[in-house]
Amino acid sequence: MNKKLIYIFIVITVLLSSCGIFSKTVKTGDIYDNTAKEETKVKTALDSIQKHYSEFDTFYSGFTGNYESNNQNLPLKGMIKIKLDEFIWISVRPIMGIEVSRILITNDSLKVIDKLKNEYIEEKLSVIKSKIGIDLTYEIIQSILLNRFYVFPSDNKINSYYLLNIENSTTLTAAGIFSDINISHKTSFSSRNFSIYENTLKLLDKNQSLNIIYSDFQLLNKKEFPNSLQLNIDNAANTSLINLSYKNIKINETIKPTFIVPKNFKRVKFE
Repeated sequence: MNKKLIYIFIVITVLLSSCGIFSKTVKTGDIYDNTAKEETKVKTALDSIQKHYSEFDTFYSGFTGNYESNNQNLPLKGMIKIKLDEFIWISVRPIMGIEVSRILITNDSLKVIDKLKNEYIEEKLSVIKSKIGIDLTYEIIQSILLNRFYVFPSDNKINSYYLLNIENSTTLTAAGIFSDINISHKTSFSSRNFSIYENTLKLLDKNQSLNIIYSDFQLLNKKEFPNSLQLNIDNAANTSLINLSYKNIKINETIKPTFIVPKNFKRVKFE
């Protein structure tokens, strides 16, 4: 896999996923049916999780890390800007601050500039599913980057999830066939502050999985937020590991998705 595709793949997969209330509503080791009572418990738990999100309208940060796969080890460095529910902008600068790629994701589009090859990509966001088999919507990508809960597939409903509490681990889990996809999706939360510390998605029929572990929690706008995330991507042909650490996070600043394609760049397909 050439470096351009690796950086795009990283962005897509990155991008390329209780104390009081849980102790009262969940018994250790119980798995609940999707009854009205259980749906109420799930909704109440999710409301508490969302109340503990670090709230902001815009997110701006540097990042560092590395990508490992098939005996490859590439450094990751750059900047990311997110305006909630509008755009995700990423500048990849792995060596000496020199930009090699720029990515812009919106609710319906994926755009990439490759400065190493003087090429650019402009596709509908749905192209991700056609290439990697996982339908990563804008909402899911944003949630992965910002440590938030999401349902999968995107047309799934929260009442497909059930609560499970085993010792100090509490999870929201959905398992079964949804939109003709046989999945297992488990999101694990802190029993202390409702922060997500692990998110695991498995596409059982395709033998594919995405596991995200969050760490290095620090206060951001008075709520705990992870400064580091580790992604493990497995499929039948390849296993990849991505480590990312946010640096110098700033929130609620004015940001713009600067994305100008040079005139001499050639448009190519996402392959």
